[in-house]
Amino acid sequence: QLIFEQLRDRVDAPRDVRVEAGYNLGLLLARRGKSEEAVRVWWEVVHPLLQEDTQPFESDAKRPYWLARTLRDLGDLLEKLDRREDAKAAYRLLLDKRLPYGEAVAKTRLEQLGVLPPKS
Repeated sequence: QLIFEQLRDRVDAPRDVRVEAGYNLGLLLARRGKSEEAVRVWWEVVHPLLQEDTQPFESDAKRPYWLARTLRDLGDLLEKLDRREDAKAAYRLLLDKRLPYGEAVAKTRLEQLGVLPPKS
């Protein structure tokens, strides 16, 4: 846990490394039953990079994958915690940012949560 925290927080580490470390830190916390801490960590991972980072991803960037995975797992965890509105926000963000992984899952979850019309 300490290693993931240190990597996530190092300002001199590549952004890809920080995002992957943040994802893994949240996953570790979730598996240890610390769901609220995991939610907080995952929102902290995605918020600055998706809300404030307006630069396009580099062609070899790993961040899009880790951000998508973080949002998908965050949405799943929020659903389990019965925080449906927050889960919807995570899934919508995944779709709005057109991240490469989890799009189908996000669409299905949003359909199940009544946000998107079901597929015909």
